[in-house]
Amino acid sequence: PESKLTSVLMADNLFTGLLPLDIFRFDFLEVVNFDKNHLSGNLPIGIGGSTSLKTLHLAANSLSGEIPAGIGNLQSLQDLDISDNAMTGTVPDTLSNLSSLLLLDIHGNS
Repeated sequence: PESKLTSVLMADNLFTGLLPLDIFRFDFLEVVNFDKNHLSGNLPIGIGGSTSLKTLHLAANSLSGEIPAGIGNLQSLQDLDISDNAMTGTVPDTLSNLSSLLLLDIHGNS
């Protein structure tokens, strides 16, 4: 059955491990917030498949690695906060594809 899930709000918990890629497979998902947890590892490469996503908050975790280029496929994204993690590398050029983006916060990374 098709899910109408629009928001996943998991901020301020003690979740550990990797960010689950499966949450980005819901067709109507607009908001994902995992701020202030203990998530680690890289952002999933397939994160760009959630075309309805408007808000992605992953601040104050222990996420590492580079921002995946596929994030530039999130055409509806308005608010991206991956601040205060351990992200490295350069900001991908594909972020310039995000014509709806109103807020980009990546401070506090490596």
